[in-house]
Amino acid sequence: MITNELCFIEEVARRVGFSGPEEARNATLAVLAALGERLVPDERRAVALALPEPLAAPLLGAQTSAEFDADELYRRVADREGTPIGFAVEHTQAVLETLGATLPLATRVRLERHLGPGLATLFVPRANPPPPPTHVHVPPPDEPGEGTTLSSGRMGSYSPISEAKR
Repeated sequence: MITNELCFIEEVARRVGFSGPEEARNATLAVLAALGERLVPDERRAVALALPEPLAAPLLGAQTSAEFDADELYRRVADREGTPIGFAVEHTQAVLETLGATLPLATRVRLERHLGPGLATLFVPRANPPPPPTHVHVPPPDEPGEGTTLSSGRMGSYSPISEAKR
């Protein structure tokens, strides 16, 4: 469970690939405010309890508007951030995955029931991918006739294999 605001912001930044914590903080605040509009007051309070206090404010300050799906959530985040919808999708997913990792199981189950599967899946954190494989340098192939092996060597060698000494 992440109890520190900076740790939460750094985790969001790591998941999205932000260059700095300020970008991650802005995205986090936009997502939490939009999410707050989808939740009823009791759910907002339950989720806010799992967040560091400065991050709980936009969630608690939101007014419930109406039920909406993930696409509408992305649009609301894009409007708040002033970013294209594609960036808003990435930011929303990173923030909600980080939030999902901090929520107690009972709160996640409660959100799943209320939000439905379309939005509830956004709270399931993805596993960290394994590091990429190390780069293996493969030497360029020899020019025909310039190699030192049978397959890349010169045809009609001066020392045929049939005359090799044992």
